[in-house]
Amino acid sequence: MSEKAMKIQADMFSSAMARNGSAFLIPWVKTSIELGAHKNIATSHEFSGGNVWLLSHAAMTYNWDSAYWLTYNQAKKSDGKHRIRRDELKRKTWILRPLIVNKTDDNGDKSTFVKGWSAYGVYNGAQLETPLLAEKNDVPLPNGVERNTKADSIVDNTNIHINYGGDKAFYSPALDSVGMPTVEQFKTSNGFYSTMFHELGHATGHKSRLDRKFGVNQKGYAFEELIAEITSAMVMIKVGMINEPRDDHAKYLNNWIALLQDNPNALQQAFSKAEKASQWIMNEKR
Repeated sequence: MSEKAMKIQADMFSSAMARNGSAFLIPWVKTSIELGAHKNIATSHEFSGGNVWLLSHAAMTYNWDSAYWLTYNQAKKSDGKHRIRRDELKRKTWILRPLIVNKTDDNGDKSTFVKGWSAYGVYNGAQLETPLLAEKNDVPLPNGVERNTKADSIVDNTNIHINYGGDKAFYSPALDSVGMPTVEQFKTSNGFYSTMFHELGHATGHKSRLDRKFGVNQKGYAFEELIAEITSAMVMIKVGMINEPRDDHAKYLNNWIALLQDNPNALQQAFSKAEKASQWIMNEKR
């Protein structure tokens, strides 16, 4: 089922790109900000990576007003506290769990890696006989080009060199520096910071940080751009802002769609690498 689930995820992602253009991540960001972190009802585990997008997409599609989820078995073991409505039993949301392998080499060095993925279905809190709804987050979103002190602090703490000025936003691997227009050149704060975190997402791939290989062909470049865009969206969620797409990212959409159609597993790989990048930027794991 894992290959089927990954294909479902990739197809949903591709459809969102085709339908919404370069704004395909906005529904995910909005849903996540409005409902809060997606969590398992029984364990309080907070979902991460690509599962956040999939759960947010399902909540948005079915107008579920809950960020809580549980499996069928967890519902059965709740002693009637969480009963799934009979008419909702067939409507599962499929998500993925990594198969973690711990390995010790001949020198005694330990390493951990993902061997593969297993799929399992979950139900939303709104699908229960007694709905478990989330308290919506009333996060004030900035208008115009006001500075966000939390976001500025995150940017400063990366210690990545940033040159302001000019009309282009970019990351230079050779110079290990980010080029950014000034904040006054943007129409909104969301646009400024989502662009900033996109470029910082690229910068996390430098050999001195996460040592991520940059693309050497069209699909390789598309994969790196997808990582950076998802990284930006993840950081924007944590800051409490809406990711704002850039017009110049639209040119990558066809490459992203082709990439996911050829290799559905690339979606999970992109989310995994983006999560590591967002954690690095937020100084959660360095």
